[in-house]
Amino acid sequence: MLRNIFALFFRSLRSDSRSLWVHLSWLFLLLVIYLALLSAQEQSRYTGAPGLEFFRIVIYLDLAFVTLLGVSFFSSAISEE
Repeated sequence: MLRNIFALFFRSLRSDSRSLWVHLSWLFLLLVIYLALLSAQEQSRYTGAPGLEFFRIVIYLDLAFVTLLGVSFFSSAISEE
């Protein structure tokens, strides 16, 4: 039973690793986190806790990213069934 599940998992992982869309979405996530870091560095001149704002931006970004990727991943898993 687990062998069949792992076979589907590895097939999905292999096809996702070859997809350009996955790599572009990771690049976009990295770029937005970098921009948030630059924003926090700029805010450090004016506020006392720039890391708090950076943490808040990263948490909301991760929430949106995981939600969108979760929907796309589970829809493809359901269609494979």
